[in-house]
Amino acid sequence: MKTSILKFQTLTEEAFAFLETSLGFKRHLVAEGLLRYETEDVFVVVSYDARRSLELSLDLGQKNAAVERPFNFGEVLRSVKAPEDVPSSYQVTSEEMLKRFLNKLAETLRRYGASLLQNDATAFAQLSRLRERECEQYSLERELRKARADADNAWHRKDYPAVVKALKPLRAALTATEVGKLEFAEKQSRSEAHN
Repeated sequence: MKTSILKFQTLTEEAFAFLETSLGFKRHLVAEGLLRYETEDVFVVVSYDARRSLELSLDLGQKNAAVERPFNFGEVLRSVKAPEDVPSSYQVTSEEMLKRFLNKLAETLRRYGASLLQNDATAFAQLSRLRERECEQYSLERELRKARADADNAWHRKDYPAVVKALKPLRAALTATEVGKLEFAEKQSRSEAHN
C-alpha cells in the first residue's frame, strides 16, 4: 500500500476540495497519512493508517475552544441521527478503494456535517451532549459488569450482604430479575442480622 500512502494527499485534496473552495478551509499536511483542514473556528482531520489498521477516518472539532476537542465521525453521524448504515470510516486495501472511500467520506461529511463545518453552536452543543451521554452510558455498563460479576460470585457463596453491597448502588439500572435477586439478598441479610 506504499503507493496509496503517496496518493493519499492528492486523492484527499480532490475529494475534500469543497472545504477549500466553498467553505474557506485551509489545508495542512500534518504527517504522512494525515491531512488537516481548518478555518478560524473549525478543523477537519482526514487520516489513513496505511501501516497497521488500513483505516480511513475523519475527525472534526472546534478550534476556538480552550482545548481542541476532536470528535470522531461516528459521533458526528450519531449526533445528527444519520441512518445507522452510513459508514463513519472504511478499511482500505487498494488505491482504487482509497479513492472511492475518500469520495464517499467527503460526500457523507458534506451531507451530514454541514452545520458543524459552519461552526453552528447548537450542532456542537448537541455533539458534546451526545459524547457526555455515551461516556456516562459506557461508565454505567462497566460498573454493571463489575457489580454483576461480584454479585454472582457472592450469590454462589451465599454471601448475601456482599450481593447487596454489589447491586444496591445500581438498583435503578438493574433488570427485574436482578432486582428480585437484590431484594432476596436484602431479606436474607436482615434475617442473618437478627439471628
